[in-house]
Amino acid sequence: MHENLLASAVVPDRTTVLGRRLMPYSIGCELQLHKLNSPFLLLSVKDFDALLPEKRCLALLQAVFVCAEAAPRHPRRWEWWLRGCPVRFWPFQRVFYLGNGVDFALETDVFRSYLAAGRLEFPAELPSGDDLPVRYIGAPEQLRLYKFLCRYIPREELAIYGQSAWDFPLGLARMLYQAHAEGEGNLEIYNIKTKIAEDYHAQCENGRAAWEAAQTDAEKQIALVDHPIIRELPYLAEELAAWEAKQPLPEEKGTPCPES
Repeated sequence: MHENLLASAVVPDRTTVLGRRLMPYSIGCELQLHKLNSPFLLLSVKDFDALLPEKRCLALLQAVFVCAEAAPRHPRRWEWWLRGCPVRFWPFQRVFYLGNGVDFALETDVFRSYLAAGRLEFPAELPSGDDLPVRYIGAPEQLRLYKFLCRYIPREELAIYGQSAWDFPLGLARMLYQAHAEGEGNLEIYNIKTKIAEDYHAQCENGRAAWEAAQTDAEKQIALVDHPIIRELPYLAEELAAWEAKQPLPEEKGTPCPES
């Protein structure tokens, strides 16, 4: 039931922002944006939109620079950029793009979609019935994923996406890590059994709400027709039986006797 999600992670869509093609969002991209304190990672959409236009534009320019390049293969070059030396050049970049009719709001939405798609993972939770105490992990997620990839993924597979495990797509790394954890019994990925249970619970809640909202006999009849599961709810059984006992029996039409 997660095949489409996995396919999107294995073959990510190609995204272009500000005229630059972005690489698949990788573990290295995530780390670089964290090091730059990127508002795209630190702020909600509402808080990001509340920033001054200049700060929003500069944040986008910075993020595009990071994600349009491979993970740090040239330490000196990255060190120069990350120290903040080129910040004085960002306003000129902004003027250049504005002069060419670039819609920064639209480009920001495209980058947000790229970021969301690149950070996807399977919906999952701790194993049900697990009596072991929860152990909170302190190591950064990116480091755990890097160690996992280096240990379990063949080098030729890593090379599909770049020269280093840091180039590996973040979303796909998360999914592989989750699948491994589930195989070890440390995680339960959302499955059809859970979905059926959630759907049944939703039907029960909808039936209960419909019955409690019904004020007249006619509305209660409609609720029973639209939500037959009401008859299966044990906490409504007594109330339902008392209500049905008060309802008049349907009139039976007599069969006319044949004339002798």
